[in-house]
Amino acid sequence: MPPRPKFEKQEVLDAALKIVRESGEEALTARRLADELGCSTRPIFTLFQGMQDVKEQLYPVVGDFFVEFCNRYRDYMPPFKGFGIALVDFATTEPHLFCYYAVSRPGQERGIEGWLSTPMADAARKTLMGSYHLDQETASCLFKEMWLHTFALCMIKVTHAADFSDEEISQSLSRSFASLLMLAKSGGLVSKNRDGVISDLLDNPVSLAPAAPIEPLPERCLSC
Repeated sequence: MPPRPKFEKQEVLDAALKIVRESGEEALTARRLADELGCSTRPIFTLFQGMQDVKEQLYPVVGDFFVEFCNRYRDYMPPFKGFGIALVDFATTEPHLFCYYAVSRPGQERGIEGWLSTPMADAARKTLMGSYHLDQETASCLFKEMWLHTFALCMIKVTHAADFSDEEISQSLSRSFASLLMLAKSGGLVSKNRDGVISDLLDNPVSLAPAAPIEPLPERCLSC
């Protein structure tokens, strides 16, 4: 019979989380992990097939940490903006975990499509549909466009490319969302001739008024 592992998997993953949180993914080596646990590398490889396996099994642990972090914004108003504020705050407060969870994504689908399939993204789309009376296709497109803008703000924070205050971040998210919502209400966000619609809007400022009035945000609505 193989020897009984000295540690439980969760203990190893907790140690791995601590290393990534403090020093980044590149610091998560077998030697560093063994030092953190106070053992040789052998117990680690008794539980895991290798360090890539450790990283892949760590991903949902970081995901749980991210969700718990974002839960502090559950009562943010308006709710959809709370998703963006939470993501930027996570990137600012936990830059190493953000890069691991949102950029590196070990063992996960890369790119925006991976994000679009997460439960949090589904909750955000439902918030858009309920709060702004958008159909599913329009809500999905709006979420995708806002994700691109929000992710760019996150990377600015992580890389210290510019120094934006919390108020500037908040205003940037609000302006982008208002512009995209106006485009959505005009029918230009999901139109097959979207580029043509956008060109018409830019060439004819009068047409920037939405085809239908934009409903005010209800006082109580779904939270993402």
